[in-house]
Amino acid sequence: MLLFTPPEIEHGLAGDEVSQRVVRVRGQPDQICMLRDMVNEYRNLYAIRARARDIVYRQWPTAPKDKKSQAIAIGRWVQDNISYIEEKPEVFQTPTHTVATGYGDCDDFVTLIGSLLEAIGIDSELVGLHWRGEYRHIFPRAVMPWGERVPLDATLNAPIDYLTDPIKLAQDREGTVKICVA
Repeated sequence: MLLFTPPEIEHGLAGDEVSQRVVRVRGQPDQICMLRDMVNEYRNLYAIRARARDIVYRQWPTAPKDKKSQAIAIGRWVQDNISYIEEKPEVFQTPTHTVATGYGDCDDFVTLIGSLLEAIGIDSELVGLHWRGEYRHIFPRAVMPWGERVPLDATLNAPIDYLTDPIKLAQDREGTVKICVA
């Protein structure tokens, strides 16, 4: 069961309006569904569409139909411009809040990257990893029209375009890893 509260509205340093929500979830599948709903909500927001186009056509120029290069450009931009922080207690920031503040944790990176990808027509998946009895990490994958899945875990130190699949990294480190995709 998800329990949403109305978003908390704040204003960033530049005067832009940003928000975050307090949400209670039962477990990882509910959390991933909630994050998927946030991606679906924010992918149509003008600020997200404009940011995605700016990234793939101006900051990291890519060919108009090269979806894989566009996905990697978005992952690189997030990796270069958003700082990873651990949050205690957990807060689910909106993608606009993450951009405005310049920081977030793995779930904030997922909603931002997923929203940016989908704003320019690239499907995304949210992949949750579970080991040692609890949820540990979530990362996005771009889904190419031909079925290839491109991991875009911008929380890792390796450059996005040379990234080893985070599922394989977790399995190598932890052994058994459960995967939940939305």
